Amino acid sequence: MPTTRPIRNLFLLVSLILTALACGLCDDTTERATGRSVQVGWITLSEVFTTNGVTDISFSPHGVGYAAGGLGTVLKSTDNGRSWLPVPGAISGVFTIFAVDDDNVFAASARTLYRSSNGGSSWWSTDFDKGGSNIFGLYFISPREGLMAKDGILRSTDWGSTWVKALGDLGDGPACSLFSFLDPSNGYCAGGYTNGGVVPGGRYSSGFAIKTFDGGRTWSRLKLHTTQITTIDFISPTTGYICNIDNEMYKTTDGGNSWNQVNRHVPGGQLHFVDEAKGIVAGSSGIYYTDNGGMSWHKIYDSGVGPMRFINKTTGFFVGDSLIGKISLQDED
Repeated sequence: MPTTRPIRNLFLLVSLILTALACGLCDDTTERATGRSVQVGWITLSEVFTTNGVTDISFSPHGVGYAAGGLGTVLKSTDNGRSWLPVPGAISGVFTIFAVDDDNVFAASARTLYRSSNGGSSWWSTDFDKGGSNIFGLYFISPREGLMAKDGILRSTDWGSTWVKALGDLGDGPACSLFSFLDPSNGYCAGGYTNGGVVPGGRYSSGFAIKTFDGGRTWSRLKLHTTQITTIDFISPTTGYICNIDNEMYKTTDGGNSWNQVNRHVPGGQLHFVDEAKGIVAGSSGIYYTDNGGMSWHKIYDSGVGPMRFINKTTGFFVGDSLIGKISLQDED
């Protein structure tokens, strides 16, 4: 997810361009960002609502985007998110989508994995054991090689046709779901489990994070004791951040061997740091930014948003209540 290179003289310019997604009856009309535009300081907003919401979004490295929703909506953009068209062959119940490149796309419902090799024109489900836990997350290194968070971590080397276990459950519940890769070899996965019911001694919550140096073939556990992790973001092999279900934020500067608490109450959501000072968090209460490494946060967008996906260090997209947003982090010059 993060792509990390040191940058100098960078200030945070967040431009949220909310693109219309009016699918309606899924005709062939193109929807463009023609809604209300507001600029507040260095923030520019423009938003248009759509009739059908989406639950996830993913972009290929070349700017071809896909958005999917639980009602069978699949939308595609070929111009870096400026306009969208519905694609045929709707797939139902999808909560996550992953574009490996312009044509190879994977999507998942709770128990079914779908694949398209022709840019979404047609889809078929892959054959794998649907027993055990639900699918919690996807990450593909290439069209051939992918990872699935399901009863631990599964790995495929044949375009998702078959899957083998790369890592079993760690004893902390079923949900290792948060993939964060620096490059095709170096990546992380985090998650955990929270029992919200009445248990002796009160609520039980356990979190963990693991890392790989070989593209997901093998994994090792990071030295971290916390409640369920809700977001993870590494900006280099040594420097990374996590937040847990209690909205506590921790930072490591030695690759996860030790962690220091940065903030005891961070706005809930998904983290993305540009460098060790500047970052954003997007979640149900809105979008916030920090310019002091997460010690304090300032709201820049009021509406709750869902998943946020960065295609490189400075360009990302998120989904909200029937909308898509674009986030741009640009150099001062």
